[in-house]
Amino acid sequence: MKILNVLAAVMLPLALSAQPRGIRLEECLESAESNDMTARNSHLDVLSAKEVRSEALWGYFPNVGIVSWGYGAINPLVKITSHDVLGNSDAANNLNEQIKAYTYENGIKPYYETAKYGYGIGVGAVQPVYMGGVIVNGNRLAELGVQASQIKERINLRDMRDTVESKYWRIVALQEKEITLKDASKLLDEVEKDVLSASGAGLATESDLLNVRLRKKELEAGMLKLRNGLKLLKMDLFNTVGLPYSYLSLKDMELTDRLDTLSSPQEIMSGEDAASALDESRLLALNVESARLKKKLEMGKLKPQVAIGANYGYNDLLGQNRPQFNGIAYATVRIPLSALGKIGIASRKMDYQIEKARNEQEFLDKQLDLKFDMSRLELESAWEQLGVSRESVIVAEDALKHIRSNFEAGLATSSEFLQAEYSLRTEREKMIDRMIEYRNAVSIYKSLRGEE
Repeated sequence: MKILNVLAAVMLPLALSAQPRGIRLEECLESAESNDMTARNSHLDVLSAKEVRSEALWGYFPNVGIVSWGYGAINPLVKITSHDVLGNSDAANNLNEQIKAYTYENGIKPYYETAKYGYGIGVGAVQPVYMGGVIVNGNRLAELGVQASQIKERINLRDMRDTVESKYWRIVALQEKEITLKDASKLLDEVEKDVLSASGAGLATESDLLNVRLRKKELEAGMLKLRNGLKLLKMDLFNTVGLPYSYLSLKDMELTDRLDTLSSPQEIMSGEDAASALDESRLLALNVESARLKKKLEMGKLKPQVAIGANYGYNDLLGQNRPQFNGIAYATVRIPLSALGKIGIASRKMDYQIEKARNEQEFLDKQLDLKFDMSRLELESAWEQLGVSRESVIVAEDALKHIRSNFEAGLATSSEFLQAEYSLRTEREKMIDRMIEYRNAVSIYKSLRGEE
């Protein structure tokens, strides 16, 4: 009994692992959004832009910090004599002479000097009052950076989805073609039995039987090639979206979305969509606005700047070894006189950049309009091609039924029957390709409109 339990414990996971696993398109898209390197980096760019915006907000607040300082001079910075106090008059000069005589007699200097060294440490705060618009426009520019990074993220996600969908539907197409080959193989098995019976009755030749068996071998070779192609495409898709797999498990991982539900272009397209609705166009408009703000930012650096500040701390300004706590408030006005001559040059330089951004917007908007119109044309064209393929399949099916009836009645050869079977299989494979092309055209059209 214990041996049976052990065998059951070993075999059950193997049996479960052999169960086919269905994978939907939405699962692939969700996995790609979480694992795709470009998608992850685009999201990090958005987070980084938001941090830049938060950092720019600090420009509105006081700049607070701990300040320490010290100085030492070769000669004292302050020197006061009796002349500085009494002035220059006869009475003052007589008194000055008496003071000098007294100081010399007693070894005292006839002057007062201080501020040969000093030191201090304290807390200071500087509040910008007017910075020429540098802070305001810097914050606006940071906000534009957030918007631009979000648009780029959406564009990258859209491109990623288009890539994943294209790879997904290519695999679905091969799966559908595999079903077509299996149906053809079953049909040839039936034909082989019919030819064997007819050969026994003298109604078919050995050549007829060889032709049927040769066609079966061709189908087997085509099936092997198709299955190997399926493995390669599945590995590519799963690597792209980040789904775990092993080489042995590929055959048990089947894509479950099918091609049978297709809406017409009239159901998909509604109204007139212009490039102004596209993320790329919004990004171009942001580039123009960003160029304008950069001009204001540069012009602001050339304007007067006003700030107020305060310091409070422990200091000995005059180096008298009598340190004390004290506070001071002050205001600063900075007028960049040397930059006044650069204002016109800088303004013209930034105007050129703005005009360049406008030109790019105008040109690329036209390209986007063209891209959108082409997607509509490709959508309609793919639908028309699919309609033709469907009609061709119906004709090929009717032809095969007719040839098969004649073949069973002995009125058609095996070669004619095999040719009719091959024509039907070819038309079905063409129809599958047209379905994939239409699916991809729908995906591209919807992504350009910003739809999921």
